[in-house]
Amino acid sequence: LEQFEPKYSDMRDIVFIAQMPHQRDGVSLEYSRWFQFLLGLLEVSIEYSEHFELGKSWAIFGLFGGVLGSFWAISVTYWTHLPSFMVEDALIQLEIRLAYRTHADDPNTWHELITTNATRTLQCT
Repeated sequence: LEQFEPKYSDMRDIVFIAQMPHQRDGVSLEYSRWFQFLLGLLEVSIEYSEHFELGKSWAIFGLFGGVLGSFWAISVTYWTHLPSFMVEDALIQLEIRLAYRTHADDPNTWHELITTNATRTLQCT
């Protein structure tokens, strides 16, 4: 990311994607239809960088995997005006998307099942 030049001052154009389950030894794994839930944990680690201006918004985007060979995506946007590097009660906005594909679908074809937004308070330690 050191060479990344953002289009926006809040870095909202950075997106990370992960698909679950991951391939293992070249074999595509699948979740069972009996698999009932997937718990995702998002840990945000913010490090100072001279490439981004303090006093403007920050955004962090992340995407995670999902159920039955599907993936769900979490786009995380950290919106706050930063008077200093450490901000108390900064807000983090999550854009969460769940998508799936079937055996009949092309490997690059995904069907979006649901999208939701959530806002949480970032607890800095």
